Amino acid sequence: MPKRPVAANDPSHPLPSHAEAAFNALQAERDTLRASSLTRINLDVPRVVSMILGALPRLQPMADSIAALIDPRAIRGLEQYALAALFAHLRAMPAPKSIQQRVAGEAKALRRTLLRDAEALAERGVLNPKAIEAIRKGSGYVDLAGDLIALASLFVVAREKVAGKTPVTDEELARAQALAPVLMAAAARPGTDETSTHARDQRVRAFALLVRAYGQVRRAVSFLRWDEGDADRLAPPLHAARAPRRASAPSPAHEP
Repeated sequence: MPKRPVAANDPSHPLPSHAEAAFNALQAERDTLRASSLTRINLDVPRVVSMILGALPRLQPMADSIAALIDPRAIRGLEQYALAALFAHLRAMPAPKSIQQRVAGEAKALRRTLLRDAEALAERGVLNPKAIEAIRKGSGYVDLAGDLIALASLFVVAREKVAGKTPVTDEELARAQALAPVLMAAAARPGTDETSTHARDQRVRAFALLVRAYGQVRRAVSFLRWDEGDADRLAPPLHAARAPRRASAPSPAHEP
């Protein structure tokens, strides 16, 4: 039985139900984007979403100051933009074959590893026990995907706290972020070619809204924290989430 959803504003566990609601709420805003303003995505969407959701707790104390400098929707709705982009990305992915043998086993093993280490850190007071408790329950590809994203986000948010206290590697966190959308795609019902084309277009549009909003937030944070010089720590640049470059890849799109 699927686990009970956590609060929609809990950035540590962006469950698919919340992501779908965010996606639907932003339909009109996506429709207003001109095709000429859209660019091919050259960033790893799940990593971007995880990074932004992980930054939200650090940005919340500054939310009013940020909102005074930019369109308030950029910071007030940043979580919604992130979850909508994640849902659009998952929906556009084709469902792979033989998911049970090739991916599910690896994902479950990685979940066990990350959860075990997260529980150990929670016992030492390094991580939030309540956030980990929400991950322990549930079953199925949807929950498994959400758990991987949640666990990766926990470690990314607490990177400085957990340094030297856990064997978890950046490669394991990156793999968790990569496996989550594959699991979600496997759980989704395959669509027609026409539906897939529309889904890919919505993916580009949803991600464009997220990048635009986060870009505004980063500029405001840079202004507010100029003297402290810690803007990139509070709101990391997106280049760290760039997808691996291929020989035929186009020139990198603008990022905030």
